[in-house]
Amino acid sequence: MIDVVAALIPVFAIIAAGTVLRRTDFLTEDGWRAVERLTYFILFPAFLFGLFTMAYINIIGLAAAGKSTVAKALAHRVGGVYFDVGNVYRALTWKLLQEAHGDASRLDDLPWIIETIRGTTVEIHEEGLKLDGQPIEMSRLESPEVEQTLKRLRQSQQVRNLIDHMAIRLIEELASRSHVVLT
Repeated sequence: MIDVVAALIPVFAIIAAGTVLRRTDFLTEDGWRAVERLTYFILFPAFLFGLFTMAYINIIGLAAAGKSTVAKALAHRVGGVYFDVGNVYRALTWKLLQEAHGDASRLDDLPWIIETIRGTTVEIHEEGLKLDGQPIEMSRLESPEVEQTLKRLRQSQQVRNLIDHMAIRLIEELASRSHVVLT
């Protein structure tokens, strides 16, 4: 609620300032018409253009519905980048499997899982992702073991929130440089 109020304060301040200036004969009637034309034809379109130049698009849908294909084509079309959020989940799951060293009981230890994820650095790399500074081969993320373990991990709200937070940081980093199309 506080965020909404904080976002609306500048809007009302501008409206109030405009009302005060209008009533004090700050500009002539022709001057106001010129300002309105400037705002309508130049300033507002420039604002919208700036708003949409670093946008991201999230494509959601059922598994195997063609989301990635559409997202990659759209990213190419708009000159942006394609980012699969699921790969962040898969990469961190793969890391947990590596750190568990075959000890399946570790994958049921929520504090260990959270500590391991928090201690992992995830970065964007031109070929995909880096974990702790090392590029990860995307083919490693496609194993049945990773998918099976990921299903278990997603049952924990804490794990999902933690990974989502990491993914959002990566998306914001990408969106600051380019359009981003997500799946």
